[in-house]
Amino acid sequence: MKKTVFVLMSLLILASGMLGCDKEEKEETPDNACGIINISNDEYVTMQASPENVSINADSIHLIIENHTKENIICDAVFSLDYHDGQTWIPVNLNISFEDIGYILKSGESMEQVLVLLFPEYNIVRGKYRVKKHITLTDSSTKEYTICAEFEIYF
Repeated sequence: MKKTVFVLMSLLILASGMLGCDKEEKEETPDNACGIINISNDEYVTMQASPENVSINADSIHLIIENHTKENIICDAVFSLDYHDGQTWIPVNLNISFEDIGYILKSGESMEQVLVLLFPEYNIVRGKYRVKKHITLTDSSTKEYTICAEFEIYF
């Protein structure tokens, strides 16, 4: 009996340790800092949506990401979309797939990503939205950050 309990406890401890190894370190962008991530005193990354006011009839928006750090940034085509209901951000189910492409943004460079958003198909309503992306700095820490850009949809 003691041997069985010891084996079960060992397996439980081992499993919990293995689950912890899969966690990635991510730094979420606070709601009041949407559009910029401050890495250090003079290093930062920005992302903005263009245009910031979008017609419901538009089929896309552009994301502009600028690297103002000394390191390269790695990102991909994946993004998520949230809707602000006046109090909190609610994830929007886009039910889309993404190309498996990685982008390297060198120090001092910027890039533009076109997001195809077929608003009527996603049951998008008028209001405030934000696009979120994960980026990784290629310094020694390879820390992952979440950056966002806000825009509004009007009819």
